[in-house]
This record gives sequence, C-alpha cells and structure tokens, in this order.
Amino acid sequence: MVDDKHTHVYVWKEDFEKLKDIQNSTGEETLLQTFHNLVSPEKKALTLVNFRESDYNKLKKIQDECGFRDLGSVIHHVIEMQASLEMVTSAKIMKDCTPMVLSGKPLSGKTYWTKNVFIPSLVNNPVLVIDANGEYESLKEIKSIRELDLANNHHVRFCPAQHSVMGTLQVKQLFTELNMSLDMNKDALKNLVLIVEEAQGYKSSWFNGFLYKSRHYIRKMIVVSPQTDCFQGLQTFTIFQCTSN
Repeated sequence: MVDDKHTHVYVWKEDFEKLKDIQNSTGEETLLQTFHNLVSPEKKALTLVNFRESDYNKLKKIQDECGFRDLGSVIHHVIEMQASLEMVTSAKIMKDCTPMVLSGKPLSGKTYWTKNVFIPSLVNNPVLVIDANGEYESLKEIKSIRELDLANNHHVRFCPAQHSVMGTLQVKQLFTELNMSLDMNKDALKNLVLIVEEAQGYKSSWFNGFLYKSRHYIRKMIVVSPQTDCFQGLQTFTIFQCTSN
C-alpha cells in the first residue's frame, strides 16, 4: 500500500456552514458527497480513492485545461478513453493486408506478445522477422531472401548488426532483395508476413516506400516500435502490459 498524501481544500466559513445545512437537509453522510452532488447532480455512487500527489496534480491540470467540472469527471473520461482503445489480437491484425504499427512503452511486452502469441498463430503464413535485438531465438536465422521457404510457411528471422550503420545497410540490402523478387514475380511474396522490430531506426525512403505499398505485395507488414509519429497514417495497436500469453 502506497502511503499517499491527501489534498485538502479550504473553503470560506460561510460556505462551509451552507454545505453543512445542505448536508443536513439531504441526509447525505459526508460533505464530500454533498459537494459532489452540487457539482455533479446526476446520482452516482462514490468511492474514495487515494492518489499519489503527482497523479493528483496531473488530474488537476487536465481538469483546468479541458474544463471538467470535477476530478471525478476527469477520471471517468480517462477510463472511458482507455476502455475505447482497440486491444490487439491476432485476428484484428490479420483481418486485411494493410500495414500497421504495434506500439507500446519500453518493456510493455510488444516483442513478447509478437513472439509468443502472434507468430504461433500464423500457421498458414511464412513469417520473416527483422530481429534488430536478437530476441527471436526460436526462429531459424537466414542471411538472404533466397533462403526463404515460402511454400512450407517457415518462420525465420534476419539479424542485422545491432545499433550500427552496418545494420541499417544490411536491412536496406534485404529490402532490395525483396523488391527484386517482386520484380520477377509480383505474387512471389503474397502470403508473407513481415515483422520489423525497432522499425523507427529505418526512417528512410527505401523503407517507407516498401512499407506504405506493402499491402499490394505481401500478406501483412507490421512495424514494432515505441514511436508512432514516424509512421503517420498507419493503423496502430497498443500493448499496455503483456506478462503472459
């Protein structure tokens, strides 16, 4: 249990007395409920929650900037926004061929979910993972597109040099090979699912050109990244916390 600080508000004494009068006349148990009913007249049950002082200050800032009438309304809005977010599932990702972003804060479980939930569900598709950090150990490593076994739906990975110019050049060469395969046969990669880890590191014309047109050539392209601003216009699914499959 966190020992949270409480925040108090001073009111004019005459207003306090009026609040007490209203409380007595309405039969409410606490002044907290009395005041809430004044600013939020719809009847809703109240539960007292302790907040960290820093979180309370964030709520107050949202209230001031957005014009909410009380902090309860702010919290309700935040919860409703969270509940309305599309939670990621394999079926949602694979419903069409449109490229998309799998996002989330560092350590939220993006790679864990992709490796342990999403890829095992793709029994009818070949999968190629650009494994920037060497995290897909169970997948066979290939060095060239020529090693792809598309007919047998094998799941493989390509491991560029980590965090270096050389790694970027290696990925660029891989995409050159993909484009060459498509030049020879535009349907050659039609069932391929391509997953690019740490995709924010490949912000370039050769990468974005393939990404945004990928729906015409392959089954699905997924970029895994904590950043979304560099992939404008793409549908985004967010992993909030994934600790099991």
